[in-house]
Amino acid sequence: MGSRSCSALAAGALLWVSLGAACGSDRLRWVDAPAARAVILFDFTVSGLSSGVAYEVSDTDAQLVTPSPDLSLVYALGYDQSLAELGLQAGPLTVAGPGLPLPAPATVSRLEVSGGAPGQWTTLAEAPAEVRDIKVSELVKCAAFATPS
Repeated sequence: MGSRSCSALAAGALLWVSLGAACGSDRLRWVDAPAARAVILFDFTVSGLSSGVAYEVSDTDAQLVTPSPDLSLVYALGYDQSLAELGLQAGPLTVAGPGLPLPAPATVSRLEVSGGAPGQWTTLAEAPAEVRDIKVSELVKCAAFATPS
C-alpha cells in the first residue's frame, strides 16, 4: 500500500506496527492487500508457525496490528470475500490440531523481520507450502443431530 501517516489512518487498512514503533518510524508497514475484504495474518518465528489472526477489512475503520517480539516472518492473505463468507470470525485462529485448509487467497504478501525491524512487503504469486499446509480448526463445522424420542 502507498505511503500514509499515523494521523491519517485510512479506512479499510491494516497497519502492521513493530514493537517500539512510533509515527514516522521505519518500523511501520501497511499490510499489502489494498482491495481485500478480509485479511489473515500468519506469524512465524524461527521455530515455525506462531499464530494466525483473521481481520475484517472495514470501510470505516483502520486497525493496528502489533506482532510478537520474536517474529521473523509474516504472511498476509488477502481475500475478496468477507470473513463470514469464508466461514470465519475476526480474531485469533486455532492453527494447531485438526482443521481444514483455507481457500486460495486473492493476494499473498510476505514480510521478513530481522532484529525487530521489518523489511518491505513482497507480493507472491501464490502462498508457499508452509502456508497452504496450515489447517484452521474454525473451518470445521459440527452438525447438530436430533435424537429420536
